[in-house]
Amino acid sequence: MEITLVQKLGKRQILFKLAENSQASVKKLKDIEDLKKKIASSYGGEGRLSSMVERALETLKTPEPPVDEHDYDTSVKLESYTKYLEGISKRLLDLSSVLEKLRARISKIEKTRNSLAELKKLAEKLEGAPIAEITKLSNRLEKFISGIDEEDPYRALEESSILLEEAEKLEKQVLRLYRARLNKLLADIDTTILVVKKTLSVAVLQEKVYLENRLRELYRQRSALEGLVEKPQPLDFKSLFEKIGEIRGKAEKFLSERISKTELLVIERLGKAYSSRRKRGVRLDRLIDLLVTSSSLTHSQVLETLYSLSRKGIVEIYVIAKT
Repeated sequence: MEITLVQKLGKRQILFKLAENSQASVKKLKDIEDLKKKIASSYGGEGRLSSMVERALETLKTPEPPVDEHDYDTSVKLESYTKYLEGISKRLLDLSSVLEKLRARISKIEKTRNSLAELKKLAEKLEGAPIAEITKLSNRLEKFISGIDEEDPYRALEESSILLEEAEKLEKQVLRLYRARLNKLLADIDTTILVVKKTLSVAVLQEKVYLENRLRELYRQRSALEGLVEKPQPLDFKSLFEKIGEIRGKAEKFLSERISKTELLVIERLGKAYSSRRKRGVRLDRLIDLLVTSSSLTHSQVLETLYSLSRKGIVEIYVIAKT
């Protein structure tokens, strides 16, 4: 019956049974040896009991384990088998780590796929934006997610890293272009505001109504655009530049009818160099040097023009003496 039972057991069941019984035997052998040592040390030294203890322990000899040479061969095989299992265990732990990272990457890639769609909208009316690259990467992300079940996990993890890195580069590139364009637009608005305000000081009644309406419009536009520096939204930059240019052109036309070309040139250069958002003052010598460089006028021409514009109330110049 025992032989029949063993034959019906699987190899793993036999291994587990061997391990269970051998571990139990080793534990009992150690317990027996510990008890013998305790009895011998506690009672073997007493004169009246020493012989009794010795004879009693002799009758309780521990038998040798029921193993032979064949069992030793099995133990050697099991040692080799254990090392092989350790290798598999390490690979499984590594696989578990890879799958954990991959699960997080897949979640990030799904979010990136959605953010790329928004990034494409942002880039569509942005000159020089990598729209084709965004489309291509979006398709690759879609293909990766739809075919992930058929991929090798290690290769999938590597591919996910590449895809996310490329998406990050594209996002930075588009945002850099967007913010540069937005800042240029804001600077253009600031220049236009300055021109409109200067024109208002010399404009006639009908012109003032138009200019005041446009000035309020420019302030509203600038306020809305400043909020997009940190939270970008799709913009038709070309249309906005054209609209602002139209307002500035009309204001410059009104202004040119009442001031000289040199005065108009200095006003334009002032607007580009010092926007209405800049609150700090500037040293007179630096201002004049800047205007000379940007307008090709002489120092005396710039000074005369600034004086003339100040007299007309178009430019305000303040001198603060150091004490």
